[in-house]
Amino acid sequence: MGRRTVFFIAYLLLLLASHLWTARQADMPPFGVFPKMEGKGQSLYVLWGRAGGANEELQAIAGKLGEDPLKTVWAPLQSQERFSMEDVATAVQSSRADSVVVLGIGYGSLEALLLASELEIAPDSLVLVDPALSTRFELLGDDRLNAALKTFQLAWFWVLENAVPHFGYSRELPFNLETARRVFEADQGAAESLYKSYAGKMQLLYPESGSFVGSGAIDAYLEVRPATAAASYGNLDTLAEKVAVQGASFTVSQLDTASEAEFGDFSGVQLSPWWGGFLLAMSTLASEDFACIGGGLLAATGTVGLVPAILGCLLGIFLGDLGIYFIGRVFGATALELPVLRRLVSAKAMNRSAEWFEDKGVRLVVLTRFFPGSRVPTYFAAGVVKVGWIRFTFALLLASAIWTPLLVLAAYFFGERFLAAFESLGIGGWLGILAVIVCFAIGVRLLAKLSTWKGRRMLYCRWRRLIGWEFWPMWAVYAPVIAQIVWLAVRYRSISLPFSVNPCMPASGLVYESKIQILSHLQSAGVPVARFVAIPLESPVDEKLGQLRDFMARLGLVYPVVLKPDVGQRGQGVVIARCESDAEAFFENQEEATIAQEYVEGSEYGVFYQRFANKESGEVISITDKRTTWVEGDGESNLETLILKDERAVCMAPFFLKEFESELESVLARGERFMLASIGTHSRGAVFLDGCHLMTPELQAAVDGFSRRVAGFHFGRYDLRVPNEDALKRGEGIKVIELNGITSEPTHMYDPQHGPLFGWSSLMRQWRSIFALAKENRLAGHEPVSKREVLKLAVGHFRGLPSRDLV
Repeated sequence: MGRRTVFFIAYLLLLLASHLWTARQADMPPFGVFPKMEGKGQSLYVLWGRAGGANEELQAIAGKLGEDPLKTVWAPLQSQERFSMEDVATAVQSSRADSVVVLGIGYGSLEALLLASELEIAPDSLVLVDPALSTRFELLGDDRLNAALKTFQLAWFWVLENAVPHFGYSRELPFNLETARRVFEADQGAAESLYKSYAGKMQLLYPESGSFVGSGAIDAYLEVRPATAAASYGNLDTLAEKVAVQGASFTVSQLDTASEAEFGDFSGVQLSPWWGGFLLAMSTLASEDFACIGGGLLAATGTVGLVPAILGCLLGIFLGDLGIYFIGRVFGATALELPVLRRLVSAKAMNRSAEWFEDKGVRLVVLTRFFPGSRVPTYFAAGVVKVGWIRFTFALLLASAIWTPLLVLAAYFFGERFLAAFESLGIGGWLGILAVIVCFAIGVRLLAKLSTWKGRRMLYCRWRRLIGWEFWPMWAVYAPVIAQIVWLAVRYRSISLPFSVNPCMPASGLVYESKIQILSHLQSAGVPVARFVAIPLESPVDEKLGQLRDFMARLGLVYPVVLKPDVGQRGQGVVIARCESDAEAFFENQEEATIAQEYVEGSEYGVFYQRFANKESGEVISITDKRTTWVEGDGESNLETLILKDERAVCMAPFFLKEFESELESVLARGERFMLASIGTHSRGAVFLDGCHLMTPELQAAVDGFSRRVAGFHFGRYDLRVPNEDALKRGEGIKVIELNGITSEPTHMYDPQHGPLFGWSSLMRQWRSIFALAKENRLAGHEPVSKREVLKLAVGHFRGLPSRDLV
């Protein structure tokens, strides 16, 4: 097993042990049950603390009240036993206390207010300490933005609780999943209404200094409900003394006074320009575009000024990008060895950006600011090639000064409209904020792409791949087919039955089948196989090259020669080596044994064959004409432009631009051809055409003739080469280069003229044949491989493991 596998298994074991340990702790007997009330003159204090933190106010108040034997303290949330609000109300009402005081601190004010409202007889006093009833006076001062932050906080602590082995220690933290859920579920909108309509005696205690006073919260609370008695406290001792001494004895002179004021009438929290700008500057380090969009939304709600939002984002973007430049300038290309930079900047991208600087100079800095994804390699390359830092800094500042206000102002002017539109569709709160940010981010990238010819062609590429069935991802191609496979497994009462269709292949050719073993088996049966040799993985590169030379000399071959891994699917790793240096580069990167094969000139076809025992002969059911893809030079355009111009090549542009990254700037002479896809693999650019019109009795007879001699083979696709189309029709000059088993496809379905319905019907027909053939073989005594073996192969394939790592 590889090191990553070992670490992953160890992580899973630790996580399982942590969850079991935490579950065991949760089963421990609870403590802190409702206290017994004995004697007369007793007062019951029900305390609700803050959501998280040390809860110093609660401890100070409880300690002071505990000094008086006639005062009983109960803090429901401080015990391991979980009480519902209904349970707490029932317990309080059934107590024999002469007086009841309900007190809440911070978010605990919501629970205290709710409890006081649910009691049949109002408590003698409701005390709110530094309350957090309104979103206008906490965090960012806007219910939608606050909801987004609370959602992020809840998600963070959920991951910490469930995906990190903590053995219960996360629950000992001042802030944890329980407190995050408590904050997230707090209905502050309902609390605002309940506060205003509460008919009992209420006292509000607040610190003499801090955000509660600075944000104007105290004025809002008293104006919304004039009947509230208010008092300030300087420290915890003063707070505890006020609660213990006053209790329910304070008086309110305006109990019946009504007010038309609402919390929404007040401006609420407003970040200072310096603090707001600093927060936005720091957030650009995570995502520049998202920070600008968020800054515009904050400015639109009045939480932070528009100018501080623009300046904060601009400063963060400028300093962050300048830092990338200086990393490249100080450490050079060796900095790419750092894992963080290696994921962001490839060596090829850096070299290409360096070439751009030599050609276009510092103008490139301004241009790349408007194209997401190009900034990091460009700025890093500028440092590596040591572009003058004064000129670079000026260009970077200019680019940031253009880009940042545009994005912040767009979010400022249109963000609220987007939010209102989403809320009208029922997408409000944090979902609305997320929807606005995503829409703006997509819009920015879309506009950036539309502004250039290359960007428009890449969007065209995406559109072609979206509407073209042949380019759909595997999950979309096979989603309906999987349902039919499940139905067939139920019908034939076996999920493993298909793996007996080709007894000559491991798991009938599911995955990890050896090309060397299959070709050797075909060769021994007299099938016309293209000549090959097996080169072991364990041999040093020099020995591999020597074995390749011996093979070529023995057969009188010259380059090109085909090299491919012994185990692999869909043409992965296949190389047409045109010189020894190509072969050496291939061997240096191999993780499988190698099969070296003569290069057969001519045309390549995929011929699908199946043979039932109850029929006199087998039959060819599909022919695919595999065409290579190339572009032709015009003497002016570079390779990148030619790829993007070509109607076929543009569909595979992401693959081609990466595959030929080092050659994209080269200009082809007029009439010169550049081969983009030289092997018959669709995922690497080949065009698959329906070749059913090439079906002839001679071809059927030729393929059936050599296939019947192959013991244990009943179903699969030959990849073969012939001199030309006429030779194929005559069944002459055939050279088999590969044979695939049950996971091979009738690839003629990927002809651009066909659609998904044709493809799905072809695949479903194929799997019906597989089950029927497999049943014949099963009755003939061929047992399929075990389900455990199939699972091992499937898991290894999806994890991308080389065959030697399968255990």
